[in-house]
Amino acid sequence: MPISFLILSDIHFGQYAISSDLAPPGSVIDQVANAVPIRASLIETAKSFNPSVILASGDLTSIASPAEFIGSAALAKEIAVGCGISKEDIFYTLGNHDANWRISKLGGPAERFPSDPGYNRVASEMGTFYISNLDPQIAGPIPGTGLFQRSDYDLLILNSGYFCTHDQAFPHGKLGKDQLAWAKDALTNWDANGRWKVVMLHHHLFNYPYPTPGPDVSTLEEGPELLEAVGKAGVDLVCHGHRHHPKIYTRIENDWHHPVTFFCAGSVGVTEQKRNHGDIPNLFHTISLRGRDDLGTAIGQVDTFKYTVGEGWIRSRRSAAVPLDSPQIFGSCAPAVQRQADANACIAAVIKTLPAQLPAFGDLPLSLQ
Repeated sequence: MPISFLILSDIHFGQYAISSDLAPPGSVIDQVANAVPIRASLIETAKSFNPSVILASGDLTSIASPAEFIGSAALAKEIAVGCGISKEDIFYTLGNHDANWRISKLGGPAERFPSDPGYNRVASEMGTFYISNLDPQIAGPIPGTGLFQRSDYDLLILNSGYFCTHDQAFPHGKLGKDQLAWAKDALTNWDANGRWKVVMLHHHLFNYPYPTPGPDVSTLEEGPELLEAVGKAGVDLVCHGHRHHPKIYTRIENDWHHPVTFFCAGSVGVTEQKRNHGDIPNLFHTISLRGRDDLGTAIGQVDTFKYTVGEGWIRSRRSAAVPLDSPQIFGSCAPAVQRQADANACIAAVIKTLPAQLPAFGDLPLSLQ
């Protein structure tokens, strides 16, 4: 049961966006004149891959204003219509930029007003006035969270941006005790129904390299606990954003059900200052899940597109800034010794056919693809 997801992460609709195409009407956005429109080019490029689901993995907005939430939701719906995706298959989660600091700061003491931590809750939940995930089978303990079951996939959505108000000691992702307990319970009791198992949140569960080395304290606070639960539950794919640097890993630990693929999507729309000063391009992706190997690992393909002002969205090529081929096959956890053995076998087979006939890409072992 193959399925294709359109990944739109870190839109940053509003003042931190790269283009007025991604900002409320009347916004003053510094952009290149006569650039190819981002929206129209994205729809035209994405629809050829026939995606059936949109995953918008957080930081939908720049400063969590009502106009930005409205615009971000309208953008996702416009893309869905252009790609023939039903509104029930558009899913959002919230990131650190989706908590409204203007509101959370009202919780401090002021003349005639005592301190009131309830403003943090209002700040973190205001986005749900303007966006919503439709028809959860099981609603989560925090707005925006839930387990969503469709005919060919199950999707668990977590809200790691809920506690990202202005008074965090240092900015980082957090689920909190109740949401973590609920997530672990939902994963533990996930039906073995053969559908694809996908988890979406905003923050990364573990650290990984960035093009410019530096401290990363923004990782999910409960990352190790969630990582263990995800591995034991037989999840196929974990999709997140936040880093603005795309990355894909397939990994397994001793007590996991099968290997799990973790995908960081980069950013669709944020300005170049927040993409390693423009070294990393704006990106969107399609992820196609095709089948499972003998271990139960999801085998799939990522197609990655970067935005250029002159051509719109074009296929990205592997680089230090974007360490993904386009297309990129995923699903193999073969160690280096296995990859070398597969390579040696292919070389031996080619030598026997001299003059050499190179094998087709699809005929290579998965570890080499």
